[in-house]
Amino acid sequence: MVSNPTIDYLKAYTAMVVHGLDYWAVPGLRELRTKAEQVLIDYEQRQSMAKLDEYLVDAILDLDDDEVPDDLLQDDSSRPLTQWWWHLGKLRAGTYPAHLLPPHLRAIYQPAERRAA
Repeated sequence: MVSNPTIDYLKAYTAMVVHGLDYWAVPGLRELRTKAEQVLIDYEQRQSMAKLDEYLVDAILDLDDDEVPDDLLQDDSSRPLTQWWWHLGKLRAGTYPAHLLPPHLRAIYQPAERRAA
């Protein structure tokens, strides 16, 4: 039986987000998210990943959670800002440019100026 990289990456991302975020056991999360982004092809898969992304961003934005690993909040400036998962530190700080987020994430993101209001 031949494995399907699309399904494999989506399953791995699902497991990491659903089970790993509770204890912040998410090694390679951003690399996995990048691979999943590159292979997803159909609408249903994109919808599944969008829900997982919302869960991840909600966890990152929870400022009461002081257990978020520092390395996960270290942004990779070599990655484009449109790959928001490489800029989780900016998201948490509220300094990520909201207009670059997909609409489903823009709806839950609060830039620093809105947080202060």
